[in-house]
Amino acid sequence: MSLVENQDSLYRPDIQGLRALAILVVVCYHSGVLLTSGFVGVDVFFAISGYVISSSLIRETYKHGKISLPQFFARRIRRLLPALALMLSVVLLASTWLSALSARVQTVRTGFFATFSSANLFLFRFRPDGYFVVGEKTNALLHTWSLSIEEQFYIFFPLLILFAIWFSRKSSVDIKIGIRYLCGVVGLASIVFCMGASMGKIPEVSGVFSRILGTTSVDARFAFYLPLTRAWEFLAGAIFATFTLKSARTFRKSVSAFAGMILILGSSVFLHDIQSYPGFFAAFPIVGALVLLLIGDVEGPVNTFLSAKAMCWIGDRSYGWYLWHWPMIQFIKPFWHENRWASCGAALFALIPAAISYRWIENVSRSSPVWRTKRKMALLIFVSLILPLLMGATSRDLTPELDYHMDAKMGCQYGDLANLDPSGKCSLAIAGSHGYAVLIGDSHAGMLSEGFVTASHKIGLDAVIAVNANHPFLYRPWDMETTQSEYPFQAIESWADGKGRPSVVVIAQSGYAMENSDGSTWSDQFIPILKRLEELDVPVVVAEGAVDVGIEPRSCSAIQNYVGKCPANIQWNTSVLDKNRESPTTEEIRAVTAVGNAVLMDTLPVLCPAAECQIRRGGKWWWRDNAHISITASNALAPLIAEKMLEAQGLVK
Repeated sequence: MSLVENQDSLYRPDIQGLRALAILVVVCYHSGVLLTSGFVGVDVFFAISGYVISSSLIRETYKHGKISLPQFFARRIRRLLPALALMLSVVLLASTWLSALSARVQTVRTGFFATFSSANLFLFRFRPDGYFVVGEKTNALLHTWSLSIEEQFYIFFPLLILFAIWFSRKSSVDIKIGIRYLCGVVGLASIVFCMGASMGKIPEVSGVFSRILGTTSVDARFAFYLPLTRAWEFLAGAIFATFTLKSARTFRKSVSAFAGMILILGSSVFLHDIQSYPGFFAAFPIVGALVLLLIGDVEGPVNTFLSAKAMCWIGDRSYGWYLWHWPMIQFIKPFWHENRWASCGAALFALIPAAISYRWIENVSRSSPVWRTKRKMALLIFVSLILPLLMGATSRDLTPELDYHMDAKMGCQYGDLANLDPSGKCSLAIAGSHGYAVLIGDSHAGMLSEGFVTASHKIGLDAVIAVNANHPFLYRPWDMETTQSEYPFQAIESWADGKGRPSVVVIAQSGYAMENSDGSTWSDQFIPILKRLEELDVPVVVAEGAVDVGIEPRSCSAIQNYVGKCPANIQWNTSVLDKNRESPTTEEIRAVTAVGNAVLMDTLPVLCPAAECQIRRGGKWWWRDNAHISITASNALAPLIAEKMLEAQGLVK
C-alpha cells in the first residue's frame, strides 16, 4: 500500500486521484461537455468522505482509546469553513453585477443559508422546482446544497461513532465490527427511505410535518436534497473503512478496479434520463467508488492513473475547484448562454482561485498552529460567518423595474374571493374615495397593478387587486360549465347580491383559444361574462391582447446592461407587434361591441409610441419578459387606464 504520512492522517494518492475523477465528472457535467449525468460525481464525493472520516476516527480510537469531538469539529472547521466563506463572500459581492437578473435574489438567499450549512434545506423548502429544472440552474450558489449535506454529516456522524464505540465495548466486540453493524442498520434504513421517496412510494404527510416541509409529498426532490436520504452514501464509505482486503490476487484486484472505474464513468453518461434520482441508480457510482477505495491502492493501471501527479494535484484542489467552478460558469452564462465551450473555459479558469484558495487559505488554516488556539478559532468562525453575510447585504437590484409586480408583492396574485373585499389585504384605499375599482384576470392583469392603482386613486377610487396568475379568465373556453365554477366567474357572481359592487372593473388576460371544439370562438364565450356584468350595471375596461416582444431581459446581467451587450435590448417595428396580436384583438373588439358597458384599452401606443419600438429606453426596461411589461411600463399606463375607467363609467350612467 502506497501511503504517505501527512500529519495525523494517512495520505493515499489514489484517493486524491479518485477525488480528481469525481470533480472532473462534475465539472464536465456542469459545463455541458461530454458527461450528461456527471452529477454522480457528488455521490462519489459522499462515499469518499464517509470512508476517509471513518478511517480517521477509527485510527484515533485505536491510538487514544476515544475520539475528541472538539478536536474533530475544529479540524473540519479549519478545513472547510474559511475556503467556503471566501467563495461565498466573493460571489455575493459580485452577484449585483454578474448574476443573471432573474437569479440574483436566489443566489443571495442561497448564500445566506450556505453560510450556516443549510443550503440544501433552503432549496428543498423554498425552491419547489428541484435541482434538475433549467430555471434553477442560473443560481450561482446552487452547488452548495451538497456542501451543506456534507457538513451536516460531519455534525452527526461522530455521534454515531461514539455510540458505536460504547456499543462495541458493551458487547465486547472490536470497534470496527460495532461501526460496521451500527452504520449498516442506519444506512439500510436510509437507503430504503431514499428508494421509497425516489419512486414516490412514501405516503403523503400532513399537519405539522407538511408545514415544516412546505409540501405533502415525500418524493425524489426530498430524496435528492435531504440528509436522511443521502446518509447511506456516506455510511457505505464508513462501513468499507472497517474492512481490509487481504486476499485475492493482484490481477483480480486490477480487474475489480477497472470495474469500479466503469461504474463511475458509465453512470456519468447513462443516467441523465432517470427521473427518480438518487434512488436505486445512485448505487452504481457509489459501488464504483467503494471498490476503488477498497482496492484502488493495489499496483496496477488504475492505481497508476489515479496516483499520477496530475490527478493528485487536481484532487488536492478538488474542494476549491468545486467551490469556484459553478459560480464562474454562471457569471459568463449571460454573455454566452448556450456556449458549452465558454462554460468549459470558465470552469477551467476557476482552477486559478481554487489553487490560490488551496495554497493560502486551506493549507494555512488547517496546518498553521496559529489557528489552533481557542481565541483564534473563535475569530476564524466569526469572520467566516459574518463576512458572507456582509457581502450579501451589499447585493443590490440595479433594475428595479424588473421586480415582481404589486400583485405578487402583496400576495394577491392567486385567486381568492377574500381578495375582492374592498377593505381586505388586497385593497389600497385613499381618503375620501367614492367607490372602488377591481383589477381581475391573470398575470396579464397583474402586470398592470402599478398603473391601475395610480389610475384608481387619480379618479377617486380605492384599488382592489384580485388577479389569478397562471389562470386565464376563460379557464376552458369550450366548457362554460367549468368556467362558471372557476374564480373569475365566481368573483363576478359575488357582486350579484347588490352589496358593494365595484365602480369599475378592469379585465386583462391571456390564454386565448380562438377556435373551440364546438365551433364557437373565444368571444362567444366571453360575451356572456360581459353581459352578466352589464346586468349588474358594472362598467368594464377590457385590455387588448398583450404585446409579445419575444425577449427575456432577466436572463442578462447588470454588467451586460451597463456595456450594452444584453441580447434582449432590441427594437421591433411597432406595426409588426400590432399585427402579431391581430387575432386576439379581433375577438376582444367583437366581445366589447356586443355589450353596452365595456370599453377596449389598447396599450400599444403608450408602450411603443414610435414607429420603432425600443424594448429598453431611458435606461429602463419596458418589458419584464416576452409578454409581460415592466413596472416602468405599468406606471406609464396609469393615465390611459384612468381615462378608460372614466369612459367605461360614463357608459352606465
